[in-house]
Amino acid sequence: MGLGGALIMPSTLSVLTNIFPAEERPKAIGIWAAVAGLGIAVGPVAGGWLIEHFDWSAVFLVNLPIVVAALAAAPVLVPESRDPEKSRLDPVGAVLSTAGLGVLTWSIIEAAERGWTDGVVLGGFGLATVALASFVAWELRTSSPMLDVRLFRVRRFTGASVSIALVFFSLFGAIYFLTVYLQSVMDYDAFDAGLRVMPVAIGLVLGGPMSARLAERIGTRNVVAGGLVVVAGALLLLTGADADSGYGIVAASLVLLGFGMGTTMAPATESIMSSLPLAHAGVGSAMNDTVRMVGGTLGVAVLGSLLSSRYGADMEGAVEGVPAPAAEPAGESVGHAEAVAERIGGDAGATLERFAETAFSSAMSTTLMVAAGVALAGALVAQLVLPGRERERVEKSALVAEPAGA
Repeated sequence: MGLGGALIMPSTLSVLTNIFPAEERPKAIGIWAAVAGLGIAVGPVAGGWLIEHFDWSAVFLVNLPIVVAALAAAPVLVPESRDPEKSRLDPVGAVLSTAGLGVLTWSIIEAAERGWTDGVVLGGFGLATVALASFVAWELRTSSPMLDVRLFRVRRFTGASVSIALVFFSLFGAIYFLTVYLQSVMDYDAFDAGLRVMPVAIGLVLGGPMSARLAERIGTRNVVAGGLVVVAGALLLLTGADADSGYGIVAASLVLLGFGMGTTMAPATESIMSSLPLAHAGVGSAMNDTVRMVGGTLGVAVLGSLLSSRYGADMEGAVEGVPAPAAEPAGESVGHAEAVAERIGGDAGATLERFAETAFSSAMSTTLMVAAGVALAGALVAQLVLPGRERERVEKSALVAEPAGA
């Protein structure tokens, strides 16, 4: 699925970049961002409905007719475009980057159970550092790099890439444990929980297309930074959700989260794409998707590990009187704690379940504060690194004047 996504996602954005002229491109990318973001909201709803009415395999099988329709329509609807420079594959870079990111993610996840100072975890971080440093060194040496790291010398490219990575870090991490909160603390089933994530789509639909007009008036830098501040505000608002709060605070937070994400993602994506010649649109598009996926993966790993660590620490006192075979899983997740509480029954079971829900809500609030801090850090990066409005116009004009193959 990862390989398939890597072939699809960059192609869609590079095709848009080649089809639309420079003055229309921000609007097209804004719509693209809104539609792409809708998948985040539609996915949980569709998945929940399929699981309730069929089984888990239907979540994957439902994509087959969509793929067939796309294959049939693509030759008619999608024009051909390609980079005139035929680059070779970079298997060494692919292995080093995959190994580095894989070991880094594993180490972060294991840190929640083993501890952040555990020898195996520290060894994993060291190995990941060596692999990723080797990747950068190799990419600087090879004549056909998988990722030309020299692109990060371009301020628009670097600032936009970091901003996108950090907004997806916060978003994916928040959505990951928000679904647990909706099902385990608020007691919604899979479909209803997915349905209640839908308000994020409202914000995405509003924020994506609107961001193009805002960027024209106040500049990409201010729009991206402002969007990240809105994301941080939405995450801080969500810290007020606990075992006794209603759904209203979740819905309001999700609308704000979607709006902030839409206003950040679309202009940042356009900034990445416009920092490269049209002939190299595929490079910019691939980079855009890479930073999104890396940011989202690390967000789930880091924020999920922090949440798990805090929840486990808060549950230590609650499981002292519970038999060891049941105490360990109850201290690992709120879902396991509820299953244990149901087996215990009575007042003791109700007390354990209530304590687990409170511990999870508290851990979620703490983790959301960290996610909000990351989003604010992204806003600061955008303000410091992305060029101002006038500088941006000069750089775009200079790039348009270059030959297509430059």
